[in-house]
Amino acid sequence: MTEIKIKRISKFDSFKADEHIQKLEDELKVIKAHLKNLIEYAIDYFKEIKKKYGEGRERRTEIRTFDTIAKSKVVIANSKLYVNKAEGFVGFGLKKDEYVSDCSDISDIIVFRRDGVMKVVKIADKTFVGKDIIYAGVWKTGDARTIYHMIYQDGKLGNVMIKRFNVTSITRDKEYDLTKGTEGSKVLYFTANPNGESEVVTVIHKPRHNLRKKQFDTDFGELAIKGRGAAGNILTKYAVSKINQKEQGSSTLSAQKIWYDDTVRRIND
Repeated sequence: MTEIKIKRISKFDSFKADEHIQKLEDELKVIKAHLKNLIEYAIDYFKEIKKKYGEGRERRTEIRTFDTIAKSKVVIANSKLYVNKAEGFVGFGLKKDEYVSDCSDISDIIVFRRDGVMKVVKIADKTFVGKDIIYAGVWKTGDARTIYHMIYQDGKLGNVMIKRFNVTSITRDKEYDLTKGTEGSKVLYFTANPNGESEVVTVIHKPRHNLRKKQFDTDFGELAIKGRGAAGNILTKYAVSKINQKEQGSSTLSAQKIWYDDTVRRIND
């Protein structure tokens, strides 16, 4: 530095600065031109991106629409439900007892007892729900298509009642009395129909000297489907000894509309 004259150093720095300023001014002119013609600039810009990154770099991902998926609809049926009807236990650990169906480890189990009480519990290894179970199965929230048929005696000497109902909502672990609540009531006949099938049953009265009609048929399909809390209709005022299913009919519900949604790639209803 001591050998170079100070004037030469100053002149060199001034030249570099002028060159840099001129470059910035040229860039500003280009930018101002682009701002005046912003649409054309944007089109050219994206064309250049497509040219540079298009061929050989096609999209491998897939654009899809996401919707809310209920975990109960996609969970794997990785357990089996068993029931001990006499002792009143349900669960996936009762492998020596009666097999009911496959289920998942988050399923809800619905249980009906001979005394007319219904209860829904979470699946577990072994759960006590009350003795004398007449039906146990997997239950789903909002299931309006599974229709239950029930005939029960109101108290020890009361009328025999008939009802047809669904169970769409509950409070888990709460006991619901499906009878009129009279002490000594008991269920005489019960079925669960996954698609609202009708059925005809034969009702046989207990022998009685002044009873002319010893037996008769009744069609569940003629009954209106009501809520679980409905008391039901009077089927007969006389004591019943046996009820047998005579025939099972087709569904009494309207057709279920289903379609394949290509966006989320699954069957929707």
